[in-house]
Amino acid sequence: MNKGLDIMKNTEREGVSAAQSIVYKDLGWFFTEQMVNDYGIDAIIEVAGQKYPTGKVIAVQIKSGASYFINTTKEGVTFRFDERHKRYWLRYSDPVIVLLYHPDTQECIWEVVDKYTVKKVSDKGYKIVIPKDKQFGLPTKEKLLVLAYSNKIADLAEDIEDLDVDTDTVFSILDDKQKNIFLKTRIVVDKKNASSDKIPFEFNKDELSDFVSVFKWFDKKNDLFMGKQFINLICQLESFIDSNEDKPFIILGEAGIGKTTLVKTIIERSKVKKTILYINTLEINPLEIHKDIMWIIQSKYDMNNSIRVVIIDGWDKIASEQRRYEIWCEFEKWRKYHKNIKVIITSRYMEERLWGNAYFSRLQPFSQEEAMDFLKIITRDDSFNEKIFQRSVNIFNTPLMLKMYAMAINQL
Repeated sequence: MNKGLDIMKNTEREGVSAAQSIVYKDLGWFFTEQMVNDYGIDAIIEVAGQKYPTGKVIAVQIKSGASYFINTTKEGVTFRFDERHKRYWLRYSDPVIVLLYHPDTQECIWEVVDKYTVKKVSDKGYKIVIPKDKQFGLPTKEKLLVLAYSNKIADLAEDIEDLDVDTDTVFSILDDKQKNIFLKTRIVVDKKNASSDKIPFEFNKDELSDFVSVFKWFDKKNDLFMGKQFINLICQLESFIDSNEDKPFIILGEAGIGKTTLVKTIIERSKVKKTILYINTLEINPLEIHKDIMWIIQSKYDMNNSIRVVIIDGWDKIASEQRRYEIWCEFEKWRKYHKNIKVIITSRYMEERLWGNAYFSRLQPFSQEEAMDFLKIITRDDSFNEKIFQRSVNIFNTPLMLKMYAMAINQL
């Protein structure tokens, strides 16, 4: 009996040693073993930054042995425990993970113990399923980091630059509420950095475009309501401008939906505005639009050959299809001699014979929720009768139409 207990203790010891080695060597964090008889926690892992410890910890229950890997399915390895452990782990002040170690294969996998992962299997029996691909160490460093900071995401936003992790991956792991906290904190931090010699934090554009579905805001100066599709398109256009692509980018959308304000926002956001040439067709004499568009482009380029982006806003305002065709043919000839020029065009209509080899994005009308938010913001009134308004939402579903609607009901 004693020999059997010694074998079990040695096996458990292997698991603790393996976990400790991974934490120190791979993660660069701290590992503190619980030397006293514990109830369900074998060690504490503390996240360490490149400059200092963070005080953010994860409690670990370590189980070592080939027998723990017997109950394996496509979903992962099933780990069972009783009511007392479930109660203890879920009430623990810090996040708790169960770590399984296979002494023969050195496989080390983990899963958090929380209300989402714990499943009841009997009156007093519970289980969690630990994914086989959830390897403890560098492959899941960002997940472990987010878990350690889960009770204080604002601290994560402040510390992120010191933590030696992929910030884009960290941001993608956060849930919507956590992303909101993270972003707001970074805004405050970046304002402080901007007044010092530190470099402000920058978000990955793709991750930011996924995140913005969580919130919306209104640009009062430009009458632009910024919802998910606007931010997604802004990010697409900025990536397009920075790319090596030579295809034109066409923005389609009905009148009043915000195409002009969108491209002006791109210009305002640009750090190199002098490289962007903006042409609004409404500001050109309709009788001389063919000559004037090409004259403007060529003359502006001659004056400033650093121009790298040409934006033609309101392509559909050019009077006839034939004239638009002539302008496009001449413009394409010009572009052959200026291959580094990016082209962005806004139009209400599709020109298939001209833009067969182009990138397209269509601005969609507001959803009911977005339309209601827009009305509340521009009128500063939260008392709209939503049921009455929803009957008209299919008509009043663009910024222009909504402002006209608000004027009609004497709200502006």
